[in-house]
Amino acid sequence: MRLIYLKIISEFKNLHGIELKLNAEENRTVIIGQNGTGKSNIIEALVHIFKQLDSGEPPVFSYEIKYKIGDGEVETLLHIITDKDNAPYYDIKFQKYSSGVPRTEWLALNIAKVKRDQDGLSPYLPRNVFAYYSGPSDRLESLFYQKRREFYLEVIKEDSNIRDNIRPFFYAKPFHSQFSLLAFFIARGFPQAEKFLQRELSIESFQSATFVLTQPTGWGNSDANDFWGAKGAIRDFLELIQDHCIGPIETEEPILSDLSRRQKTKKVLSFYLPNKTKLDQLARNMRPEDLFKILEATYLSGVLERVEIKVKQTKSEQEVAFSELSEGEQQLLTIFGLLQFTAKRDALFLLDEPDTHLNPNWAAKYHDFLAIFIPEGFKSHIIMTTHHPLSIAELKKEQIQVVKRSLTTQKISVKSPDKSPRGMNVNGILTSDMFGMLTTLDNDTQSLIRERRELVVTNEDPERLEQLNTELELLGYGYIHPDEDYRQFLIARSKYLEYGKEVASVEARKKMIKNILADMKVSG
Repeated sequence: MRLIYLKIISEFKNLHGIELKLNAEENRTVIIGQNGTGKSNIIEALVHIFKQLDSGEPPVFSYEIKYKIGDGEVETLLHIITDKDNAPYYDIKFQKYSSGVPRTEWLALNIAKVKRDQDGLSPYLPRNVFAYYSGPSDRLESLFYQKRREFYLEVIKEDSNIRDNIRPFFYAKPFHSQFSLLAFFIARGFPQAEKFLQRELSIESFQSATFVLTQPTGWGNSDANDFWGAKGAIRDFLELIQDHCIGPIETEEPILSDLSRRQKTKKVLSFYLPNKTKLDQLARNMRPEDLFKILEATYLSGVLERVEIKVKQTKSEQEVAFSELSEGEQQLLTIFGLLQFTAKRDALFLLDEPDTHLNPNWAAKYHDFLAIFIPEGFKSHIIMTTHHPLSIAELKKEQIQVVKRSLTTQKISVKSPDKSPRGMNVNGILTSDMFGMLTTLDNDTQSLIRERRELVVTNEDPERLEQLNTELELLGYGYIHPDEDYRQFLIARSKYLEYGKEVASVEARKKMIKNILADMKVSG
């Protein structure tokens, strides 16, 4: 799936009239812009569009969209124009491509033909629409409530088959990270998963897991030995847990409440999975994605209260509880586990600020991680928003969309930047049209530079000017340069120069430069 063009024609939040023109050859698009410009609204708009195309319901706003769909040599280019106020609401045309060459004229398509079949498939829609947001708002998640419930109602049927169940719409939540981790541990034939866990998260091996079960709210059956009447694939999975784990151990746990001082408790059953061998036995007839799906379904049912996983890390000989991993480590595992264990081919991935908790090193490598789990050959499109300059440092301008608000009209516009961030340093990215900062200096240093400029023009206080020059030279800002390597050279040079004095000869200058480079090599 490749999104090529999107125009919001009628009002949708603050996006009235915006256009996104994307490069059809790129499988990643990063949207950047200041807070409140509408980056997240674009993500939400795309979810609305594909939900309504899936259901055939009238659109909530008018739009025009073009995208390519197809896994392999044969692709379909769709051009859809909607009018939310006038029926028929959808004007859909498509054109068949083979090896990149159009093979048909534009043909009309009825919205009824676009909808997914009973197996969850459509040749005109992305196989999956996957979304993630790192913030506390449930605005994006709420668009997936109904689809999540439909998935749950399917897996609790007596004849449900978790392997064949396709999840067209998926919203990632923090609890998914532990399910991803268990699925990673049983992944066979995917060495990248093991390398990713060890190299990036320092997770060396699985140690144990505890499945904590409880009676779901509203389930009338109170018999814990009968798993409170669980049915379908969920019951099959609970019986596997019972067969391969130690337990159950029955305990009472407090029900946490910030609104009441009363101490309430609930009964829980704990099943202990002691080692990797038992994990492999439990998941013997499952693919990693099957284990992930049934864990999620059991959690959504309310029977699975939580999973407590312990791992061994390369940086420690002790067992570490998953909950003790940092926010950034859990965020990485949530996203990349889900990318690995949900369908990937011909999919649309919508990631809203997925790098919020990441350190600069991981932010800089984020697109390398994406390429591991969603390679170019999967024909899927990843659209993400970010505020992190390092997350776009490796990209070409064709992969970036900058959202801006006009200071005079307040109108929102979107376009690619003037230059590619690839090859720029962080200072260059921040002061370019992508982020629009005037400077990356702290306020105190900016004040010194402004004062020096004024004194250079007026020449009113030579002593103060000399003092400012000396102070700024020591800070490395006798000269300011966007090239960080050259700026560091200027800083190193300052220790060999006396202010106001020139280097006496060419030989002296060469000697000075040699010493500076030697200093920089040592410090580097």
